[in-house]
Amino acid sequence: MRLLLTGYEDFIYPGIGTPTTTYQYTIHAEILKLVNYADRGEKQENFHMLRESNMPALLTENGFIDNATDAAKVKTASFSESLARGHVNGIVKCFNLPKKSRTVYHTVVSGDTVYSLSQRYGGTAQQIKDWNGLDANYTIFIGQVLRLN
Repeated sequence: MRLLLTGYEDFIYPGIGTPTTTYQYTIHAEILKLVNYADRGEKQENFHMLRESNMPALLTENGFIDNATDAAKVKTASFSESLARGHVNGIVKCFNLPKKSRTVYHTVVSGDTVYSLSQRYGGTAQQIKDWNGLDANYTIFIGQVLRLN
């Protein structure tokens, strides 16, 4: 019987040190804040694409498509958006990038909640409720466009 792998892990080249290990730690943490994956850890391997890079390099393994559960997660728009947002949030923290001042809008997809959107985009559920005139139950609908900042 073959063991099916599941979850999230990332890799850096062994012994590379700072800043790569700091980037790995930060990005890893930000991704796991937003996705429901098992934490397979921060790892080091002698992979060609990491070893031969002329800059800090991180390889992220975002689930395993030969595992039906992981494959189903990645196929959903809300999960893929959360996964991408985790990468972005980590990169923003690593490089201390300023937040853009433009307003962000999001079209609600299956699985979205006001709370999950507040986690993904920053801010609070109360702010999203106020900006969008939501009812006391924070009711949102698939296809609804929400202001998120």
